[in-house]
Amino acid sequence: MNSEKITKIIQQIQDSKSPLILIGAAAVRKGISQSLRALIDQTGIPFFDSQLSKGVVDERHALYLGTAAVSANDSLHEAIATADLIINVGDDVYSKPTFVIQKEVTEDISDMLEPITKGLTKQAHWDFSRFKKVEEQTDFVSIIRKIIPEDGIVCLDNGLYKLWFARNYKCYQPNTLLLDNSLATMGAGLPSAIAAKLLYPNKKVLAVIGDGGFMMSAAELETAKRLNLDLVVLILNDNGFGMIKWKQDMDGFARFGLDFGNPDFVKFAESFGVSGYRADESQLESVLDKCLSSQGIHVIEAPIDYSKNVWLSNL
Repeated sequence: MNSEKITKIIQQIQDSKSPLILIGAAAVRKGISQSLRALIDQTGIPFFDSQLSKGVVDERHALYLGTAAVSANDSLHEAIATADLIINVGDDVYSKPTFVIQKEVTEDISDMLEPITKGLTKQAHWDFSRFKKVEEQTDFVSIIRKIIPEDGIVCLDNGLYKLWFARNYKCYQPNTLLLDNSLATMGAGLPSAIAAKLLYPNKKVLAVIGDGGFMMSAAELETAKRLNLDLVVLILNDNGFGMIKWKQDMDGFARFGLDFGNPDFVKFAESFGVSGYRADESQLESVLDKCLSSQGIHVIEAPIDYSKNVWLSNL
């Protein structure tokens, strides 16, 4: 890479007062976890990621601030507003929220990071005192994080719970939380979990799906059964389209056409020859642990009340 470009990048970062590092979705495809970790460790610059880049750098890192999702007025977005420079590594147009790129270097980011890290030093005038981490909440997401191993894969469908996972589910490795972000395709959770298990048969795989999304591809239980997979499917049941309800509430509209009835999911699963369970939040940990430790396909229905989420209510 052109050394003059490198010098300008380093100078701009060192001249900033409160820089932040944003890890974009393209960073996943480049396999630059170690290089990014080295940059963060050497400079001490805090970082955040997008929904599609979770786990590129282990989110247990002390400098991790959170994941930028479809939200506002939280500590992460306040930090973003406070920063005078955002170093966007691996920008991707499908990341949310999008950021206006003022200066762009169109080079291979895997080749850029090492020379930038070598030339960049901590600056005494950098001020990160106003940056705070996103406050974690205790909910079913924390239960799942507790049980899933570090290399386990969680495959999400699309619904309001996806924002909970983006915010509260810490990823330790890349590609361990799979979701689609731009088209928000409902019904994709179960097929993606089947694909993940076929690719990584020795890893624990969990599909997390809303009741609406599950009914759009429920017949794929037959596929999973026929392929003799070991798979756990968690259905979050609110008897409706929870995300659209939330959006209608946010925009001041009356709710319309969003409630529906569901089958008995336990009996539905059993009709495919797979195991079915029903668990509330107090039972979820033990049931999940049992299912993930067992062979075969396990479908768990868990009721969910989105109104209990204080963060979403505040929005």
